[in-house]
Amino acid sequence: MLVLSVMLSSMTAFAQDPDCRGMSRELAEANPSQVGAMYVKLVEACPGYAGRVTQSAIPRAIPNEGGRAAAVAAVKVGQGDVATEWISGLQPDDRAKAIGALGKACNDNEQVQDFFIGAASSMGDSFWSDRWYRALGVCHAVPIQDLLWTELDKGIGADRTLFFGILEAYARSAEGGAVPRLTELSKRLREPEAEVNIINAFSDAAQVGGIDGMNVQTAKAATKAIVEMAPSMSQKGVEQARITLIALGAELESDELAATRYADLQQEDGFVWGVVVSETAPCKGGKKVMQRMHWARAVDGGTTWADQALEKVQSSAEVAWELDLASRCKVEGETTYHVSNLPFATDDELKAWATSQMEELTNAGAKKVFRVEEEPLNL
Repeated sequence: MLVLSVMLSSMTAFAQDPDCRGMSRELAEANPSQVGAMYVKLVEACPGYAGRVTQSAIPRAIPNEGGRAAAVAAVKVGQGDVATEWISGLQPDDRAKAIGALGKACNDNEQVQDFFIGAASSMGDSFWSDRWYRALGVCHAVPIQDLLWTELDKGIGADRTLFFGILEAYARSAEGGAVPRLTELSKRLREPEAEVNIINAFSDAAQVGGIDGMNVQTAKAATKAIVEMAPSMSQKGVEQARITLIALGAELESDELAATRYADLQQEDGFVWGVVVSETAPCKGGKKVMQRMHWARAVDGGTTWADQALEKVQSSAEVAWELDLASRCKVEGETTYHVSNLPFATDDELKAWATSQMEELTNAGAKKVFRVEEEPLNL
C-alpha cells in the first residue's frame, strides 16, 4: 500500500509538472499583448514557477490591462524589482495606470504594501517626483499612511505642488486618522496657500467625492477641527474653510464663518452692508422718465457672505420698502439692487459708497430723480 501511495503521488506530480512546463513554453512564445494575462494565469496555477519566468516575461508585456495585472502578480510573488523596472520604463500615462493597479491591490496585501515602502526607499526622490505616491490614496494601511506622513513631516520643499499632492494622498489614505495630523500641520504652516490646501485636505480625508460616499464620522470631526482653527487663519484660509464645510455638509457652520471672515469690519450692531435700490419708470406714456433711489444700511448678525447678501437684501427690501414707482405710473419699470462687496466698518464709509453709487446710477434722461434714505434692513 505504501509503495502504491508513493507511485500515485509521483504520477500526480508528474501529471501536473508538464502542464506548468507547457504553460511556461506558451508564455515564452506568446505575443506581447498576451504575455501579461498568460503570466498571471501561470502564477496562479504554478506559483513555484514565478521565479523562473518573471525575469523574461514581464519585460515583454505591453502596458495593457493584462500587463498591469502581471506587474501586480509579480509583486505578490516577491518579484517587485522586475515590476519596478518595467513600470519605470513606461510612458507617464501608462506608468500612472500601472502604479494605480498596484495601489488598488495595496489594502489587502502586505507584500504590495512592503513593495511601495521598499520602492520609496530604493528610488529616493524619484518615487515622489514620478508621482508613485498618487496611487496610495486608496490604500488605507497604516504603514502606507506613515510613509506619506513622514514625507509631509519634512515640510514644504522647493516643489510645492508635490507637497500638496502628497498631502491629498495622505488625507485620503488616513481618513479619520488624518484629522489631528492635519490640524497639527496647519499650526506649523502659517501661510495662505498652505492653509487653503490643508483645509481642502479635510474633505479628502472624509472621502468627499469618493465612490463609496462621504465618511460621516470623519466629516463631523473635520468640521469641528476647521471651526476651531478658523479664527487664527488668513482670509483665504477662512474662505476655503467655508467651501470645505459646505462640501462636508456643514452649511450652518459655513455661514457662521462669515463673522470670522469680516471680523475686522464689525460695528456695534453687527455687520453693516450698503444697499442702493434704483427704480426707473417711463411715466405719462413715456414722456416723463422718473427715477427713485433708495439707500440704507443692511444689518447682519455674522452669517452672510458677500455672494449671499444680494438675495437677502432683495427679499427684505421687497417687504420693508415701498418699491411702487412703476405701479404708480401704471407702466412696466426697472428695479435694480446694488449691495456693497464687503460690510462697512463705519457709517461714513457706507454713506460715501451710497452717494457714489447713486450718482453713477442716475439716469441722464430722467425728468425727476428722488433719493430716499430708508430704515435699515435686517438680514
